[in-house]
Amino acid sequence: MPLEINYLILAHKGPRQMARMFEKLETGCSNFYIHIDKDVDIAPFKKELNHYANVYFLQEEQRVSAIWADIGMVQATINCMRQVIAHQRTGYCVLISGQDYPIRSTQYRSEFLTAQYGINFVQGHPILPDGCPELGSRRINRYKVNLSKSRNDLLVFPSIYDREFYRKFTFKSFLTLAKRRDIKACLELIPKTLQKRKFPAYLQPFSGSQWWALPMETIYLIENFIHEHPDYLSYHQYTFAPDEIFFQSIIYSLVNSDLIREEITYVNWSQNTNGPLLLQEEHFEEIICQGGNNKLFARKFDIDLDSRILDLIDRESL
Repeated sequence: MPLEINYLILAHKGPRQMARMFEKLETGCSNFYIHIDKDVDIAPFKKELNHYANVYFLQEEQRVSAIWADIGMVQATINCMRQVIAHQRTGYCVLISGQDYPIRSTQYRSEFLTAQYGINFVQGHPILPDGCPELGSRRINRYKVNLSKSRNDLLVFPSIYDREFYRKFTFKSFLTLAKRRDIKACLELIPKTLQKRKFPAYLQPFSGSQWWALPMETIYLIENFIHEHPDYLSYHQYTFAPDEIFFQSIIYSLVNSDLIREEITYVNWSQNTNGPLLLQEEHFEEIICQGGNNKLFARKFDIDLDSRILDLIDRESL
């Protein structure tokens, strides 16, 4: 029996672009579990995508506001996973966004994942202790609070055990929080800063790319872990970009390292901002070369900016 591939898709824009992606992903053994950001009208997506086979939109009560660098991205992924589990799927779960695109053929993707079955394709690097903030420790020992749903509109607070707490910047941040949100939010945060924020001791912290491909055995392992450790999800309410830590730490701590490989989605971070480079026609050779590095997908694309790049990829990946 052909391998079942269950795509978990997080999207907030581009229903027409997603329809084009579905044309390349759809097979008799593909299932699509789609989370549309709660703050976005879902109707255009359903209009474009409902006619494809095996499409499952998360219901209204399962949709969340997927704010950048916030816990919503994790919760949206968990909600998609739980739908896959409820449908008793087999094979792989592949987490992608609505702005991803396959760069290898349908046959190649299926044969690759079948031959590699049992491998967890997920990036992960250890987060080092205090003193190495450039490697991510600030993300797990500071308290991050969003001021709005806008990208980068957030504040990060140290605990009273951190020297940074006693700088003017921290006092100004509390004032900003009180003005931008409400006094209640400020009063809720203050008691938390009175205790040192510690990553749960039952896992080693790892960080890496949000996008992964996991066999169903690992999906069940993650779901069981979340059920047994509800505090783990609560802890990450205050983590900066927890989607790059939450699943990675579970997998790298609990799965045999022989069953872990690098992620299969190519992303170009060369522009050194808070987002990846938008791939266009000029990046075609760069993208195609990644197929030789076991990348099956690439991101990020925008057909309103450049649709020609997708035409080129389609011809190359036949």
